[in-house]
Amino acid sequence: LIPSTKMDFVLSGGIGFCGGVFTTLLSHFTCKPLGFVAGVVSVGVAALPFIWFMNTKRQTVSISALLGCAAASGVFLTLHHPEHKALGAFIASLSVFHFTEYIVTALYNSESLSFDSFLLNHSTAYGIAMASALVEYSVRAYFFPAYLINSNIFLIGLVLTIGGDIVRKVAMITAANNFKHLVQRHKRDDHQLVTHGIYSIVRHPSYAGWFWWSVGSQVMLGNAVCSIGFALASYVFFKNRLQEEEAYLTRFFGINYTEYKNNVPSGVPFIP
Repeated sequence: LIPSTKMDFVLSGGIGFCGGVFTTLLSHFTCKPLGFVAGVVSVGVAALPFIWFMNTKRQTVSISALLGCAAASGVFLTLHHPEHKALGAFIASLSVFHFTEYIVTALYNSESLSFDSFLLNHSTAYGIAMASALVEYSVRAYFFPAYLINSNIFLIGLVLTIGGDIVRKVAMITAANNFKHLVQRHKRDDHQLVTHGIYSIVRHPSYAGWFWWSVGSQVMLGNAVCSIGFALASYVFFKNRLQEEEAYLTRFFGINYTEYKNNVPSGVPFIP
């Protein structure tokens, strides 16, 4: 059974997300004013507790509802506006990625759970990258609408995006409380070296999943510049991060980690 505290946060997130999806779809599919009002009110009600009250459960419901609204809007855009289906899929996949990041942490690594588990405040560079993706797409939509969507490229990007996210979440589930969003500089008493499951195939599946999710999202959008930019930025980021993290892992686990590192690839392209 899931402890009540963990279940509280899982339910808070689930209810918020589903509520956001429901009210947003209602606003899209209902021709009456009630639909539009419901969508606007859902966003407002979701945001107010987060703004006014620094309560973790209220934050969870609020952010989850906003992500649910965004995901539903993305799905609607994909299904009903074919010329912008790539943008809709991007918005939906981005929303689901951040929501499931929190939920998986709540279920399998609750001791590390916080508002930061949504990864919405990941870094300034991350925010700039996502803004750049929308800018490139918007420029193409305005100046080159005829080249906005290519079905084959869209499908390749969609597969990479979904596949990358799944790989990352499987890694988080497999590592459980050994998974942390930040590099650990001190070994905990219960810290174990995880080498089974997906970690027997690649030693950093969460990073590999993030790499392909991020690059795939830009391929899906048809963003040539951002596809290259995201790949290069991810490579540099993970190359530096792995050097730091693996130095600590070698210190923590000694020869066991050295042998593991020599026999299992990192999973991140061009990083052995």
